[in-house]
Amino acid sequence: MIEGRIPHESLAMLRMWRAVAAGAITDAAREITRSHGKDREIAIDYHTRYFNGRDWREVCETAGITHNPDAVMRFLTSDKARPTAQGCQVSMGVTTRSQEAAE
Repeated sequence: MIEGRIPHESLAMLRMWRAVAAGAITDAAREITRSHGKDREIAIDYHTRYFNGRDWREVCETAGITHNPDAVMRFLTSDKARPTAQGCQVSMGVTTRSQEAAE
């Protein structure tokens, strides 16, 4: 597990950036699942561009998660992306590098 090998300050930053990633996916899920028709198409196009872009790649690198925009968009456009009052279950959208190493 990566958390056991990094300094406390770095761990705090890693957790913060993972929260940023989860927030981005949650926000996208809310927008996509609440949109219909042409508005849904526009939302999907916008978020596809974001998750394929430089900013998302930087978030992933800083958070120590795999940059896989196709997997994120598959999740967001599936019926699994169900936002709740507490957020959205985003366990599918991101994979940590330590999880990849274990596989």
